[in-house]
Amino acid sequence: MNAKPVMNPKSVTWGSLSINGVKAVHLRQRGEVIRDASDGDRFESVVALARVGTEIVLEGDNIAQQIGETESGKEAELRFTIDGARPGDEPITFSAPAAVLVEKRLESRHGQLATGTLRFVVRSPDGLTAPVSVA
Repeated sequence: MNAKPVMNPKSVTWGSLSINGVKAVHLRQRGEVIRDASDGDRFESVVALARVGTEIVLEGDNIAQQIGETESGKEAELRFTIDGARPGDEPITFSAPAAVLVEKRLESRHGQLATGTLRFVVRSPDGLTAPVSVA
């Protein structure tokens, strides 16, 4: 998991839907670790990482509720914009052209806004380009 998430993005959109209340965006890669113990050692060794995939996780207030009618498995472009690194710098936009919603979770707390989590798996739209671009 990304130890330093993008905090308080200026805007987040998924397809034509604007997602408000996003407090943090995590970009991470996951995969299945392949281990082997055939070298005679008592401990397994990591030999490879298989089925590597890129995920983007959005966290914020009521964000899962905003897409309540949207089914998991739908695909659209996911974009989020953050401020530039220094005052006066242009904003930075991250774009994932093929983002599939795989999980939405809403956690309510007594007397507070509900917090939500949306998890997207992103893929290369053509199998060659990177799944996330920065402009």
